[in-house]
Amino acid sequence: VVGASGAVFGVLLGFAYFWPRERIYIWGILPVEARWLVGALAAMSLFSGFSGADSGVAHFAHLGGFAAGYAYLRWRKRRYLQQWNPMPTPKETLAKAGRRGRGGDALRRWKAIRVEDLHELNREEVERLLEKAKDQGAEALTSEERAMLDRFSAPH
Repeated sequence: VVGASGAVFGVLLGFAYFWPRERIYIWGILPVEARWLVGALAAMSLFSGFSGADSGVAHFAHLGGFAAGYAYLRWRKRRYLQQWNPMPTPKETLAKAGRRGRGGDALRRWKAIRVEDLHELNREEVERLLEKAKDQGAEALTSEERAMLDRFSAPH
């Protein structure tokens, strides 16, 4: 397909960002971690772009795909952090401090998590943690488990 290679490079960068140690098999036999493959492809495109060889390949378009993919990932990360971790006002901070120790508020927030919108792996873990909280109480969750549920719950 002519003209899609830059977009493919952006998607590859996104894949390597989320699953850097995932193995990709080149020609179906040579396993390479995604982060190394993407780094090598970027280096080859950069070298080929500046070498001046007239190969008929738009190497800077590949780098443009990397740049667009990187910009998109940064934008999504910033947007996600703003959505889930808005800067609390001093009043909200004091109100939250007064609510500490009451597991009911947290449990209500966690039950409101839209598990159907989560990635399959996250969905399974959130469902497991919600079941544990339901059976044993919110106090039975470790601080890491509580933090995970807090990341996926609506801001309070």
